[in-house]
Amino acid sequence: MARGIKMDEMLDEADKIVNRIAAENHLPLEDSKHERLVLQKKKRKKNKDVKWVKWLGIIMDESLTFKEHWKVRIKKARAMLTQFNGLGNSQWGISSTRWRQIYTGMIRAIAL
Repeated sequence: MARGIKMDEMLDEADKIVNRIAAENHLPLEDSKHERLVLQKKKRKKNKDVKWVKWLGIIMDESLTFKEHWKVRIKKARAMLTQFNGLGNSQWGISSTRWRQIYTGMIRAIAL
């Protein structure tokens, strides 16, 4: 229990620092909208194989390298590009200008 109290004190101190920096830089923060995300290493009994967590659409691994996140995003972008291959190529189908628009607007957005 002492460890939990120490963690709460550390998070309260972090809140104070964030609020102070926001005030110094004139950044508007709403008091009612904040969350605390604590990443810590501890022994797991259930789901020992889980090495990452998905939070707000971002896959975060234990070391915060985001490798799993990038793998998923690139896989989705390649799948979408494969689906668009049926629309044509340089010989037939949509023009190269439209290809650029599709790539910039959809494929690149999915990858990012």
